[in-house]
Amino acid sequence: MDEELRRAFGLYYPGIPAIVGVRRKGEANLMAAGWHMPVSFSPPMWAVAIGHARYTYTLLREAEAFTLNFVDLSHAMRYMETGRVSGRDVDKIRNFQIPVRDARSVDSVVMEEAYLILECRKVWQKKAGDHDVVVGEILDLHVDPVRMQKGNAPDDRWHPPVYMGGSRFAVWKDVEIRRFTLPED
Repeated sequence: MDEELRRAFGLYYPGIPAIVGVRRKGEANLMAAGWHMPVSFSPPMWAVAIGHARYTYTLLREAEAFTLNFVDLSHAMRYMETGRVSGRDVDKIRNFQIPVRDARSVDSVVMEEAYLILECRKVWQKKAGDHDVVVGEILDLHVDPVRMQKGNAPDDRWHPPVYMGGSRFAVWKDVEIRRFTLPED
């Protein structure tokens, strides 16, 4: 069943990955996460699943905040490389020369190259098998003004990374975006 379950979980994709930023006692780390989602508009909240084997999990257990950073495909591949090493062994930010700065509203780091950043105060963390689900209230939001104006449609200058699971990514090219209107009852 393990192999069948892994293949079935793969049907969840595609999705847009987020880079989780966390800082504890001055030590910052970044981790790519494919399992995340918005969970509330009021108050605004986002959830992310973090595996217990991840160093980010160790830091986040004691941290009071985290960030979710969304990057363009041109940056995503470099950040996905950070998943090949553990923050226990390597300072990923320095080793991969990732430009970060302090978050404005929480004690964490944000990625300068992100087109969308959510600064979250951790409000809930619960064990879910081999992961913890962590929910954060969004206290601050950074949005690239060009992306905000254009919406989420890819164009010649912006290509979101479309994560297919594992180490696989798809590239949006010549995508037709359709809006479906449902009949009213």
